[in-house]
Amino acid sequence: MYITENQSIGESVLFLLSARDTLASMVAESDHGNADEMIGFLLDEATDYEIMSLLVDGKLPEERYNEGHEYVLFSKLKEGVLMNASAIAEAMGSATFNDFMTKVDTVYPKLSTQMSMLEFFSSQNVEVALATMLSEINWNPFAKKAVVKGQSDVSGLAKAKADSATAHSGQSDVAGLAKAQQGQPGVVDQAVAGVKAGAEKGLAWLKSAANSAGEVGGKLATQGSAFAKTGAGQAVGGAALAALLAYASAKTYKRFFSKAAKACAGQSGTAKTQCMSQYKVKAKAAQVADLSRGAGACAKTKNPGACKAAVQRKIASLKG
Repeated sequence: MYITENQSIGESVLFLLSARDTLASMVAESDHGNADEMIGFLLDEATDYEIMSLLVDGKLPEERYNEGHEYVLFSKLKEGVLMNASAIAEAMGSATFNDFMTKVDTVYPKLSTQMSMLEFFSSQNVEVALATMLSEINWNPFAKKAVVKGQSDVSGLAKAKADSATAHSGQSDVAGLAKAQQGQPGVVDQAVAGVKAGAEKGLAWLKSAANSAGEVGGKLATQGSAFAKTGAGQAVGGAALAALLAYASAKTYKRFFSKAAKACAGQSGTAKTQCMSQYKVKAKAAQVADLSRGAGACAKTKNPGACKAAVQRKIASLKG
């Protein structure tokens, strides 16, 4: 069992969001008949446990929550990563590789990256740190589904950004999230209970979505989520590696965003907007460069095609 030495809530959330995005992108690239429904399930309703099960084992679990096995899934993924540490560290960057190995782990039961939880935390003043982090990694859960599906409703995306912009203010230290948890643990526990209650209300729909998830899960297993059994590529499957590369890419964007906040701090109005925009352009260019370089590691997975397709889709979205 791999033990995470110094878990970071921010890093863990960032990886889980990257995993959701990666799985949704793989479904979007597939010819599955219920792709739209499945993408919605992955981005909105799937629990972190279900996401990790699809990512690591290539299948949807029978239960929606299992704290113990979720730890096992993170451990299994990290043990696999260690089996091909040299190549993956080169693809992700050594610093990001170390962050994943030492800081990323399950956030259940205190937090979740389900849409309903993200909406809840974004609406709470006490959780401004999380909302700010979402802004810094260029993750807008309110508009993400439209982006993954490839919709081109620019006005809809603009409205989604405006709707969530009010939450993107306040402290930028993600560590503030942990402090907020300590200050009002009851609020967090109540949110978790609310998510579970909401899932029960939509049980009939979720069962239908779960059936679709099971079908896609099987496909992901053959396309790249399953662990390879032999050779140097046995470390991780294509979906898992693509998620790791997406995580590294998001961290690159976040670093540029932090630099922009400092460099543009003394400006205001149009000048500050232009300053921030210039940094965002540079950040996306750096993301594209990182993903392009890391894509070579896909060749070491069991099914490199699925991994490369997910990475290329991410690159295309950044260039679009």
